[in-house]
Amino acid sequence: MDLTAIMEALKEIRDRKFPREALKQAIAHKDEITPLLLAEFVPVQEKIAAIDANADYFRHLYALYLLAQFRETKAYPVIIDFISVPDKALMDIMGDLVTEDLGCILASVCGGDLSPIKQLIENPQVNEYVRGAGFKALLTLVVEGDVSRESVLAYFETLWPKLQEAKEEEDDFLSHALLMSILDLYPNESLASVIREAYETDQIDPQWSDIEDLEEVFEIGLEQSIEILASHRYYCFVTDTIASLEWWACFQGNAPKKTRVLPTGLGLSSGFGSPKKDAAKRKKKRQSQKQARKQNRSKKKR
Repeated sequence: MDLTAIMEALKEIRDRKFPREALKQAIAHKDEITPLLLAEFVPVQEKIAAIDANADYFRHLYALYLLAQFRETKAYPVIIDFISVPDKALMDIMGDLVTEDLGCILASVCGGDLSPIKQLIENPQVNEYVRGAGFKALLTLVVEGDVSRESVLAYFETLWPKLQEAKEEEDDFLSHALLMSILDLYPNESLASVIREAYETDQIDPQWSDIEDLEEVFEIGLEQSIEILASHRYYCFVTDTIASLEWWACFQGNAPKKTRVLPTGLGLSSGFGSPKKDAAKRKKKRQSQKQARKQNRSKKKR
């Protein structure tokens, strides 16, 4: 296949068929196709509008994974600009990729430069779930050995009071996401003291996490905490685009039809893509995440 044929084959999702051969050819023509993949995200507003207008458009998603697999650092500022747009349409065209693999993608293309990720996290104009993916990117870099756990915890310690001050009473997703990231990395003594005080003074919603989570982390220990983190597929570099995508429900023949084919591995939208969400859904999400966390840890302890 020539480049034109490859790009055309990747443009839209057709009859739920996975474009395995086109992706293989894209990988084989890495150098030639990279500029075309980068162009999927520029200019930002025009691209988002065009993609949003075509419910079958999928090439921007393939491009994200391919550029991540290529470890293409030129994609870093391009992707950061694209996902920083405070536009609801962005979440519509990205779907659950934001909460699942965006962190891995950012870590894969950053080339060790953490500044744009930190700016993304701290930008209040950016969607909170995109900002949360920044935490996942930092944890991925720790797991992959590109940055030290200590340096990330030091950054989290400076970030904690900023997010606590900025959080809204009924919409504190980001501060809770930071808390989970700290627990996953096994907090140092200083951060543990800050978090313990936050639990004891009811700064942390118990439906998301309680002090038992902190105690459980200490019981597990540093080494096993990092092992648990590394066992999840959401904390690793993208190395195989085909393996990352072929299992998605949108490529399975029995998947239910949708107005837009959402980029989700589970076949269902999480329902948490927009900045403001129904309180009941948030509580249910928090409870399920908390239970999953406890189950994962208990399995490792046995």
